Amino acid sequence: MEVLIDLNNKILNNYVITPSGLFSVPQLQFAIAEMGADHVIYSGDYPYLIDTKSRKFLEAAPISDEDREKNRPSKR
Repeated sequence: MEVLIDLNNKILNNYVITPSGLFSVPQLQFAIAEMGADHVIYSGDYPYLIDTKSRKFLEAAPISDEDREKNRPSKR
């Protein structure tokens, strides 16, 4: 019996994406819509992007509070 693997399911269950640094609302919404907020990591890379930019962007982004909480940068 041949086992068929659903590639979309495999990707959605085993991968995360990091669209960080672009500060684009359509890009963030697309990433969440396609991968789910549990599979999106949004942060900044030191010293290139300072975390306050990521935090401000996510706080203002038109996404659900649940999705925002899943992607909230840590407060260090």
